[in-house]
Amino acid sequence: MRKALAGLVAILSLSLLTAQLSVAAVTPGTKCSKAGATSTYNGKKYTCVKSGKKLVWNKGVALPKPAPVNNPTPSPTPTQTAVPTPITTPTPKPTIEPFTFKNLCEKDPDVPNEWKDVQEWSFRYMGCARPYRYVSAKLTDKIPSPSTIIKQSFGSIENCKISYTGSWPHENLGYQKFSQNRFRPTSSSVIQVIPIQFANARSSSNPKDDYGKYLDFITEFITNISDVPVNPKVIFYPEYIDLAKNIETYKLNDEHSDMTQFQSDVIAKSDPLINFSGVDQIIIVGPPNLNGEFSYHMNWKQRWLTSEGLVKSAYQMGSIALSPRIGNVWSPDPWVTVHEAIGHQLGMMDLLGNVDPRKNIWEYSGKDLGSGFWGQMSGAYGDFLIWQKWITGMLFDEQIACISSQDMGNFWIRPQEIKGNFLKSVMVPLQDKRIIVIESARSTGYNYKMPKSAEGALVYIVDVNETKNDFGAYLQVPAGRTSTLGSNRIDATLRVGDSILVEGFKITVIESGDFGDVVKVEKP
Repeated sequence: MRKALAGLVAILSLSLLTAQLSVAAVTPGTKCSKAGATSTYNGKKYTCVKSGKKLVWNKGVALPKPAPVNNPTPSPTPTQTAVPTPITTPTPKPTIEPFTFKNLCEKDPDVPNEWKDVQEWSFRYMGCARPYRYVSAKLTDKIPSPSTIIKQSFGSIENCKISYTGSWPHENLGYQKFSQNRFRPTSSSVIQVIPIQFANARSSSNPKDDYGKYLDFITEFITNISDVPVNPKVIFYPEYIDLAKNIETYKLNDEHSDMTQFQSDVIAKSDPLINFSGVDQIIIVGPPNLNGEFSYHMNWKQRWLTSEGLVKSAYQMGSIALSPRIGNVWSPDPWVTVHEAIGHQLGMMDLLGNVDPRKNIWEYSGKDLGSGFWGQMSGAYGDFLIWQKWITGMLFDEQIACISSQDMGNFWIRPQEIKGNFLKSVMVPLQDKRIIVIESARSTGYNYKMPKSAEGALVYIVDVNETKNDFGAYLQVPAGRTSTLGSNRIDATLRVGDSILVEGFKITVIESGDFGDVVKVEKP
């Protein structure tokens, strides 16, 4: 046990010595204690060797230098400073102002695509590009000055319902009692389209493809201008019905020709194919490429009687070929169809006037002026006059202020082109079945091409008994007006401060704006 312990102590002592040698200073050739012992010093490894009878340190062997350890200096972690999101101010888009029309017949840069070619045709062959879209507008929130005292009660509306009792029952200017035998789209408006063809004038196309946009234009028109609800329905027979005779047989190039045989043949061919029950109006169309051989017609000597009963209205539309105009071929323009198939079929008559060809201006004297080409029936473009819409059932009675000399005061009338059940006209009945009508005109609806400078109150006299020479409505023009608004329409509206004397009544516009006009009616 003691021997083993002594041996362990000796081993530990040698180990400690060896460890000390490995770090002590070594000089080559100096004495070392044990052969084979090594010591590292200053980058060399020295070994204890026997030299003669002595143990000495040899010259040493250079140790390979260790590859340098790159301990990168730790970069400080950057502080996450919140960078504000830059506020991008959008570049304002330039405001596109609506096109400013200088007259009613200018081309519309925003005309719908389906009417571009018709606009070109009408501008070239009829001298006027009509309004081929409807500009919808709502009544503004602005109101007349609160200090203006506006009349709220009026006389009896019955005093203004001046009827016509002459020999022209199909067209007149009087209040119409809405006969069951007359076309009335506000009460019933089922329109049946009868496409026809001839032995020498045929078509293989679809009639609805040919004429659909025209019938859409008509139904949209009566829907847009009527304050009384309208729900028109158009029915197309799907193919052209062959009359089996040459087109020349019927003289359809003359709007005044005898249409008896044509009418009889159309009914005979279409009645077995079409159910006319509930139909209010027939519209006849032909192959779309016809021109001078196919004019518009309403000259029926008898009513359209089918196996299902009497049809109230019938109109032959005429050619829609966009070729150079021949004679009375107006129908490529839908406004002519509105004028004939809606205006005349409602019982309205033409309202025109005379022009002096030597001056290129209207003669502003007496009845020669006529309506001054205001209203749809005075030139086949734009809205009807208020009087025409009321007598044919498109306005409610409460939209008319019917007044007498005891009801003088200020009246606020809203623009007649804006849809809505609000007051739109002041009417003053006169002697001999005549009546003063005042309405408010604005550049919107189908009158959107009217220059803004011409907005104001329009005043005219209706003579219910007048049924000749396309007269019956007589525009009242303020003194000094000599200009027209396009297509001969007189610049005749009263603006703020304007006054006019009409049949002993003084009419003055005291306020005007997008809300309409406040007119003062008085007996001076």
